[in-house]
Amino acid sequence: MNVYLNSYFGTKRNGKHPGKKIISGREFNWNGRQWKIPAVYLFEDGLAVDFCILVPGAEVEKYLSRWYNKCLENKLTDEENEILEKENPFSLSFHAAAFLGEIELLGLGASSISWHLCSTGREYIGPEAEELMESYGCSRKEGWLFVRSSFGWPDGIKPETTQEHLSSLRLTLTAHPVFYPGFHFKTEEGQTPQDLTFTHPVTMELYTLNIISCEAGRLPGDVFSRDRGLVYPRNYLSLSYKVTPDLPPEVFRIQDCNPCDPPRREKDASKHPLASSVSIIGGASGPVSIIIAGKNVEGSISYPACSAPRFSPVKSVEWRTSFYIRECEDMTADNIIPC
Repeated sequence: MNVYLNSYFGTKRNGKHPGKKIISGREFNWNGRQWKIPAVYLFEDGLAVDFCILVPGAEVEKYLSRWYNKCLENKLTDEENEILEKENPFSLSFHAAAFLGEIELLGLGASSISWHLCSTGREYIGPEAEELMESYGCSRKEGWLFVRSSFGWPDGIKPETTQEHLSSLRLTLTAHPVFYPGFHFKTEEGQTPQDLTFTHPVTMELYTLNIISCEAGRLPGDVFSRDRGLVYPRNYLSLSYKVTPDLPPEVFRIQDCNPCDPPRREKDASKHPLASSVSIIGGASGPVSIIIAGKNVEGSISYPACSAPRFSPVKSVEWRTSFYIRECEDMTADNIIPC
């Protein structure tokens, strides 16, 4: 099996040569999974680390029986898609940092691929996954997630890569926050302040969501590009809120339950080609959030949230809340390459 630096499984980038395989065999448990680093690959410009992460076959079968047909229907809401991703046993989002002694290597990116034995969804198992299973001798009774992380030498300086120096390689793994669905609520334009009490899904601590204001707004006409003969929705409702005790937006988010209106053709749109697929970002992201966030007073503990844009004036919105929670501490793995 050939491995290339900063490439997806089964691909070759920039005409570089495959890496030199160095056997590792390092095993550990982290984030509720059994991990193995079967090999590290050495290149002129850096190195790549392969992770084999065991996913119990029973979890894979349960997940596919619950979600596979629903995915084929393609009718899931944004919230259901996030729940689907949360329950996916192959969804293990993390960041890997690599060090040679005291030198931190440059992260170049990562790719992943999965393998399972279930008949449902089996058509999506490709030859790359089969090659990894064979190369690393993984048990075919379980599912597997394969992750390849690539790292470059810092500032273009190649450190010593003798066996002695490579034995100082260590990795620090940081799990990304995990989505938890929250509660729904409704607001109307110009409504009076409102307090809602809710419970944190993990700590069970009580919090209060204080809705300070709910105002209608309209995006300026130059926010969206007009070079495709399209007209975009510009009306929205914006919330100003705070949470006690404080939960910042990276931990607690408020989003519109419904998607934005799709763009429409201009009356003279025949002069412009229409792209095969066009979408705009709703919720608390994109140009809407930039405009609304500008209203926040520096140092204020209040936060903005914005509905998805619509063509008609927005009078009321059903909102959904989401929590993003780190479920485990960082993991440092050393002794990856034996002396």
